[in-house]
Amino acid sequence: MKVRGLIIELILGFSLFLDGRTLGWRISLLGILVGCTAIVAAYVEEYIWVVLLVSLCLWGITFYWEKHRHKGL
Repeated sequence: MKVRGLIIELILGFSLFLDGRTLGWRISLLGILVGCTAIVAAYVEEYIWVVLLVSLCLWGITFYWEKHRHKGL
């Protein structure tokens, strides 16, 4: 059961990465992060903490980016 979930997550990450070619670089970045999360999940037993950590970091980076992007306008 766990292997199926990892394979689905890798396929989703790869699909997002390839869709980023037409939709924008942020979608590609999301695909890379999903793929990296799947790889880390294969090595770490309790990977929910890894997913939570990556999500919080991504949220913080996005918040910082948007705050400073609007500040420069």
